[in-house]
This record gives sequence, C-alpha cells and structure tokens, in this order.
Amino acid sequence: MKKRNSIAIAGGLLGFLAGSSIGIAAGGTAINGAWVLALIAALIGWLLGRNLEADSERSDASQPSSSDSEEAPSPYNAQSSLASVLRGGMEFAASLWNLHIDLLDTFKLLKTFCEKPWFFVALAVAGSLFFPPFGVAYFFAYICASQMGANKATQYRAELT
Repeated sequence: MKKRNSIAIAGGLLGFLAGSSIGIAAGGTAINGAWVLALIAALIGWLLGRNLEADSERSDASQPSSSDSEEAPSPYNAQSSLASVLRGGMEFAASLWNLHIDLLDTFKLLKTFCEKPWFFVALAVAGSLFFPPFGVAYFFAYICASQMGANKATQYRAELT
C-alpha cells in the first residue's frame, strides 16, 4: 500500500473518532461530525502523504542504488497493509505535533517550552478544559512524535521520513 493512501486512511479513521466524540456539523449530531472530520482528516492525510512521498523520492534519487540489494516486490499482505496504516496514523499524529511545535516557534514560545517541559502538560490540561478530547489527542500526538525522535535535543520536533 502506498504511504499516501495509508496516511489518508489513518487520518480518516482518526477524524471519524474525533468527530464522533464532539458532534459538529450541520445537524450537530455526532455522526455528522464524524463524517465531516473523517473527510477533512483523510484529505489532510492524503496531502501529507503526497508531501512525504515527494520528499522520499528526492532523497532516493540522490542516493546511488545497487542492484544486489533490491528485493522483488512482495504480493499483497494484510499484515503489511495494517502496519502501513498504523505507521501512517503515527506519522499523521507526529505531523500534527510538529505543527504545534512550529506554532510555538512562530509565537516565540518554543524556547520557554523547551526550558520547562511541564508547560506541555499545562497546555494539554488547559486545552482539555475547553475541548475535552484535546488532552487525549495531544497525548497521542506526543507519544507518536516521541517514537519518531522528538526530544529536547531536536527541540521536540519529530523526524518524519
């Protein structure tokens, strides 16, 4: 499965879960919110995957290839497809974390947050007061970003490949 498709599917699933818990959109019901956010998150995931594929193609073109290390393409495998969707979900959440870090950097708050990491927890609690699913999404994005190399040395930015 292409990385773009797996990130789009993962984004759609995350959007569906988030939308079903907040109930936005035309009628204000949870199912309307689930479908609206699923479509929006799938589109964002597809665009993110497109950007990541373009970056990886550029890096692959700069590296010399050897015919000895190339493997034959494997047939469809359900486990590898599920793994790629889960990996896509992690990349989607980590990219949202990176967006958050970029916003902190734009507002000149990143240095303060890097010096006092407990501000990240305070931000999650403050966001959860106004929007309850925010805390869960924030924690999930942090876990995914930390699995992708976000730490104090990288100024809490995840390294997406």
